[in-house]
Amino acid sequence: MSVLTVGGKMEGRFTERETGAEYHVRELSDGTVVWVGEDVSGTGIKNFTNIFFGRRVSATEARGDFIDIPKGRSNGLFTNLRIHFGADELNFTLPGIGERTLTRPETDFPVTNFLEWGAGFYDEPPTSDTFSLTGVWQCNDGGIYYIRQFGTRVAWFGEHLRGEWSNVFLGEVSDSRLSGRWVDVPKGRASGSGEIRLEVKGIVPVATRIPGTRLERVNATGGFGGSEWIKTDSVRVAFRLRDLRIVRNADVGGINVGGDEPYLMPVYVTVGGNQYRNLFQLSSAARPPRPSVVSPLFQHPWGRHGEWPKNNLTWQEDLAPGTVIPVPDYVSYFETELRTLPGLQPNSSLGRDTPVFVPGIIALEEASTRHQDIQAGYQALLQNSSRLIHNEIARASREFLGSGTVDFDALIEALRIALGEVTISAIRASALSDFFGIIGGFDPDKNMGSSFRGFSFGMLKDAALRGTSIPVNILFNETRPGEWRVSGTISGSLGPFRRSGTVTELEVTFETGNDDKRRGSTVEIVVNIVGSSTRGSFRARVRGQRFADHSFHTIRVPLTPAVTLGNLRNLQIIWTRDPGGGWPENPDSWDLRAIRVVAFDQLGRRHTLLRDQLQDQKFDANRTLTIPLPRVSS
Repeated sequence: MSVLTVGGKMEGRFTERETGAEYHVRELSDGTVVWVGEDVSGTGIKNFTNIFFGRRVSATEARGDFIDIPKGRSNGLFTNLRIHFGADELNFTLPGIGERTLTRPETDFPVTNFLEWGAGFYDEPPTSDTFSLTGVWQCNDGGIYYIRQFGTRVAWFGEHLRGEWSNVFLGEVSDSRLSGRWVDVPKGRASGSGEIRLEVKGIVPVATRIPGTRLERVNATGGFGGSEWIKTDSVRVAFRLRDLRIVRNADVGGINVGGDEPYLMPVYVTVGGNQYRNLFQLSSAARPPRPSVVSPLFQHPWGRHGEWPKNNLTWQEDLAPGTVIPVPDYVSYFETELRTLPGLQPNSSLGRDTPVFVPGIIALEEASTRHQDIQAGYQALLQNSSRLIHNEIARASREFLGSGTVDFDALIEALRIALGEVTISAIRASALSDFFGIIGGFDPDKNMGSSFRGFSFGMLKDAALRGTSIPVNILFNETRPGEWRVSGTISGSLGPFRRSGTVTELEVTFETGNDDKRRGSTVEIVVNIVGSSTRGSFRARVRGQRFADHSFHTIRVPLTPAVTLGNLRNLQIIWTRDPGGGWPENPDSWDLRAIRVVAFDQLGRRHTLLRDQLQDQKFDANRTLTIPLPRVSS
């Protein structure tokens, strides 16, 4: 048993001196001592979350268990330890880790929140035949429970997502019964305690063959509210297309010989536990839930702008081979939460290998049609694709999910096919049908191709645990002899990442007004940072290329080394005009209507600094416009 030496009553919020972690400690009148301690340093993963569950044995000591739980990635378990500390602070030493000191915090404002985090660890590999209760569980009391099973003993930390309560538990599991004691800790507002007994079950239709995915309360004392728990896991992902490189031109005939005008149309499909609350819904044809279908481009006002969009990446026409152009964030950036399907063990091969996120990109050279037609196609996609995708999944899964006599191995294989090959095929077929069947204004020979790639839950979960991003490289070459290459990243996070910290790149997109900018003049972007400055510039290349009226232009500014958001001071737009660049050959001028500024961290996650901020500024002589940047992002 762990030993704690206590000076004064153990109650309230403490800060760990060595790591800054936050602890919420409570002592009951019978001498029971409990806490939950959480790392607060990570931006997408918690290094540790632990509970202590023990009892005071003297005026200066308490004995109990120190248990890491899967809200963090550390999986330690410490027993038989003796720890001493002084008045109004707690000291304990963990073997192989070192001494820890808990002191009263200097402020009255807690750092931790009540948002859900994905499981930081499991106690068995995905190839295991049996699984413990270790993992994340959703409860019908509005809370999330992080459960750890070690042998026959079970501990948890549970918290309400709006902070009404938070509690810890320690007990034993025997056969299918789990029993023990629960105590509220002062991270939440409740202060109850009592005993509880639960039944360990599975979820129909695979309850007998995939047990341990559902808990049902048998009885409880002390006013405990929850009665049913479902095992789950989640990961938050950020998908970003960064650049498009023209390897070979597709537009080599007709009027516009010698250059391409790229148009990218994204559509992202999510199929998982947030869309299907139980496995039976996969095979339901009667008003079922549907996969999520989203396009950032058409959700943003700038993606719906204009009457005749030839492209949406640059308003400079006829781009030559070797040109690399940025893909603006409002065209392709997407964040979402992915969740495993209920009824499956989240850490099993089946749960991990399910493709829960399918980003699709359709590429066109010179989208010569009206925005009304494009938007009509997108609306049809929203209305039709989710239904068509679900119907394909239901058709493949109805037979085995509706039968109680299917061989289990055959059921698992059929489920894998339905959630994998059938899902991706259905997404591809329905999306392409909606886009190309309805948007009839696109010339057939302008289609550069499409890409629909499935990302499994396990792939994204592993990236989140490593703190790395997955490269995304897409080749488009269906219009011969053209070839484009699009690069990007997808990254995962077990919890909400901070909209602060360090960033490695700034992206500035601005909208022009009624007056265009013509040939040789220069617009330069300068980012002023506390103690230094970093420059990025954009320059029209040849005569005739310009900022058209009501057009959009994106400039990237690398920040090397990485910069803390709080140190970004302001943005300067420096206009140096060509004396003969106007019309006809007079000094040039142009209008800046609005500006958008976002930053990206090293994993490609977005921090929005200025959200399409209206400017209405006239640049009719050499001029520098300074725009303050906020210290935090949204």
